[in-house]
Amino acid sequence: MSTATENRNPRKTWFAGGALVTALVLLVACAAVWSWLSGESRPNTDSQSQVYRQPIGRIEISSAAGDLTVSAGPDGEVGVDRRLEWTEHKPAYTEEWTGDTLRITVRCPDGKLGCSVHYTIRIPRSVSVQAHTDAGNLDIRDLSGDIKAETEAGRTTLENTKGKLYARNGNGDLTATGITSADVDLGTRAGKVDLRLSGVPSLVRATSGAGDVLVLVPANPRGYQVRADTNAGRRVVEVQDASASPHRIEASTSAGDVTVGDS
Repeated sequence: MSTATENRNPRKTWFAGGALVTALVLLVACAAVWSWLSGESRPNTDSQSQVYRQPIGRIEISSAAGDLTVSAGPDGEVGVDRRLEWTEHKPAYTEEWTGDTLRITVRCPDGKLGCSVHYTIRIPRSVSVQAHTDAGNLDIRDLSGDIKAETEAGRTTLENTKGKLYARNGNGDLTATGITSADVDLGTRAGKVDLRLSGVPSLVRATSGAGDVLVLVPANPRGYQVRADTNAGRRVVEVQDASASPHRIEASTSAGDVTVGDS
C-alpha cells in the first residue's frame, strides 16, 4: 500500500498570499480615491427662506452667478428663497433696505468658480425690477412695474409684463410672451429673440447680433411703422405697414431671419 505525499512549496504560498493582500490594498485605495473625487464633484448646498413684511416699491439685484426667478406675490411682503451652491468657497450675499427699495448682491469670494446663489423671489405685482447677473438664467413674470433685466451669459424668459420692458443678453436666447407693455426693448449679442405681445405697443425694438428675431403683435387698425433688417437671412413682414402710424416696430439681426407678424 502506497501513500501519496503532497509537496508544498512555502515560497509559492507566500507569494500567492502577498499578491492577494496587495490586490485588496489597491482595491481599497481605489475605492477611497473614487469616493473622494466623487465627493469633490458634488457641490455643497444650503437652502434658505425668508419673508420681509414691509412696503416695497423697487427691487435691485446684482449677482455674480446664479439663476433668478421673480414673480408676483401677495401685497405688503417679499418672499425670498435662496439656494447656495459651492465647491470650495461659500458665496456671500447681502439684502439691504433703503426706504422701499430692496437691494440684493451676490459675490463669489476672490471671483472663484463653482459658486452661485439661485434666488426665487415673490413681490407685489406693481414693484419695479432691476436685475443683473454675470452668469445665470433670468425668469420674470406676472408683473406690472417697469423691468430692466440683464445677463451676460444665460437665457431670459419674460411673461405677462405690463410696465416698460428692457432686457439684454450677452449670450443666450431671449423669450417674451403675453406682453402688454407699451415700450419694449429686447436685445442679445448671440441668440434668438422671440417676442409675442398681447397688447398693441407704442414702440418695440428687438435685435440680435447672431440669431433669428421674431416679433408678433396684435392687429392694429392704424397699422405699424415697421423697420425689419437682416444682413444674412430672410425678411418677412406680415403686419399692415403704415408709415404714418404712431406705433413703431424695429427688428434687426446681423445673421438670421427677421419676422414681424400678427399674434
